[in-house]
Amino acid sequence: MSRLVPAEVARKTDATAAFVDALRLIVAYRTFLVDCLLLNAFPSPSTSPHPDNAVSRGWRNAFVGCNMNAYWNFTAPFASNLATKREMVERYIPAWEAATPGGAIYLNEMDPWYQGDWEGADLPGQVRAAVGG
Repeated sequence: MSRLVPAEVARKTDATAAFVDALRLIVAYRTFLVDCLLLNAFPSPSTSPHPDNAVSRGWRNAFVGCNMNAYWNFTAPFASNLATKREMVERYIPAWEAATPGGAIYLNEMDPWYQGDWEGADLPGQVRAAVGG
């Protein structure tokens, strides 16, 4: 599961602390790992604003994109792997979202069990219009 983290999280000390706390919670028991990629998608005094053409609104002001993963345990019972997946979706993703208000998910890296507002948050009007919605 991915998370596009808005620049506001980097600009505010308390928001940065909440984001780091969420990352620490996710990796604390060594079941999950998180990888992040720094982005420069938001305007700054030294860059021109990017056109408003990203499919996901999260790309427009993201400073980092992160992925949460767990290794599939091929020797464990199938039910055990599904329990790990459920833990990610029900416990850690909500914590991640709470720590990154205004963030978004990257649709290609969304877990099918995710119950959040992926469509309303990530498909702007021009895309809905393009697909006849």
